[in-house]
Amino acid sequence: IYEVLRRLEEELGVRLFERTSRRVLLTDAGEAFVARGRRLVADVDELAVEMAEFADGARGRLRLSAWYHVEPRLAYLVRDVLEANPLVDISIVEVATSKAIDLLRIGELDLALIAVTPGLDLTGIAHFELKSEPFVVVTAPHHAMATRDCVTPSELLSEPFVVSQPGTALRRVFDRVFAGFAQVPRIAIETNELAAAVAFVSIGLGDAILTRSIAEHVGDPVAVIPVADVAPFVLAAAWADRPQPRAVVRAIELIRSNRPLPEALSEAAV
Repeated sequence: IYEVLRRLEEELGVRLFERTSRRVLLTDAGEAFVARGRRLVADVDELAVEMAEFADGARGRLRLSAWYHVEPRLAYLVRDVLEANPLVDISIVEVATSKAIDLLRIGELDLALIAVTPGLDLTGIAHFELKSEPFVVVTAPHHAMATRDCVTPSELLSEPFVVSQPGTALRRVFDRVFAGFAQVPRIAIETNELAAAVAFVSIGLGDAILTRSIAEHVGDPVAVIPVADVAPFVLAAAWADRPQPRAVVRAIELIRSNRPLPEALSEAAV
């Protein structure tokens, strides 16, 4: 060991120890060296723990695309992920389904809640269904059809509509509902802000094709009427079909295991 210490002193160019015939004492440089060495060992130990947390998925980052009004249970999903993985940072953006899929493919998103509609290209995307619910026409409470039990698309052709912008899942649904008609409803307002859309409907600026959970969660007074012969709204959790960081895998597993949420949570969220 003395030879190792001698070589270390030669390499550093400083004397670390004072040697006598009876004992070895640290010099001032030696004390500084030992103190820094202890800190380095502690840092390495902390780094090993941190890397193990990344490997296990307890630490990391989750980039999520989700619309709160589309899935009012979003707060509970985020809570569950954070409770299980308190060192995971979550970044939430709101982009249309088609854009979310593009971002998943190029690795700029980790997970997205998407609306699955006929013809949607899911090449390279893994997903599972979170919920399915019918579309409804949302109209003002004083509208003539507000008390109807059901309407057909043909009965809506003369109505003005509040719709989301082209490229969104709800706009694709609107376009598909009226695709077979020579006449299409007039688009009065375009907005991707669903709370604003319901507010516009509530005061009679137009109708909207939404889901009951969206319309009721916003809270403005509206009438909700089922629409015949329209495929249901399907919400899915989606991610790129390739190996994912463990934090993302854990979030996917947690969301999958919680389907469906307990009824009490679903009621509290709408």
